[in-house]
Amino acid sequence: MQIVKKISFVLFLVFFTSCEKNEDDYIFENMRFENINELTIKEVVEIEKEMGSTERTENNTFGIDTDYYPNKNEFLLSFPKVFERNQKKLGLETDYFYTNNDGLIKVIFYEWNSKYGNLINFESDTLKKNISEKKIYQNKFNYLKYKINEKLGKATRVNIEKQNDTVSDYINNFEWKKNNLNVSLSLHYGENNFNQIRLVIHKK
Repeated sequence: MQIVKKISFVLFLVFFTSCEKNEDDYIFENMRFENINELTIKEVVEIEKEMGSTERTENNTFGIDTDYYPNKNEFLLSFPKVFERNQKKLGLETDYFYTNNDGLIKVIFYEWNSKYGNLINFESDTLKKNISEKKIYQNKFNYLKYKINEKLGKATRVNIEKQNDTVSDYINNFEWKKNNLNVSLSLHYGENNFNQIRLVIHKK
């Protein structure tokens, strides 16, 4: 009987851990992804507060480059609402660009880098496990790409810069377009260990 109880407990743990959501899964919920054009800034603020994000109130008077968002309909966008949150191994900044008149979200701009994160705290752990900072970024990038592929299929445009020992600065970029949804995902390995991941989502 005791053996049966132990087996049941192990099966419960396996089931529980397999159902645990990844820290980035919320990004791909319908209301933030396929139906981003129906999401309001009021809803965004509530969601970010629930997740324990901190709203940044300084240095938010910036726009978004047309390379990321062409804005062909010439919407009048407000300065973004900016939220910062430490994840397990990287920091995340999320910028929400929305229209002044109705508060509808037009673009969500995610950026991961160690500036906001915990990489310093994880330094000893990564050394022990022989995991480089680049590996942390690559794993995050791979997971995001996997989730987008799951939603939208293969990328419609891919640009992978050649990597070699003499070049320490390069960017890999993937783009998806489906049902008026536009998604851009890039991984930037920069000089002096300045690395970052950017994910940009907009519909029109």
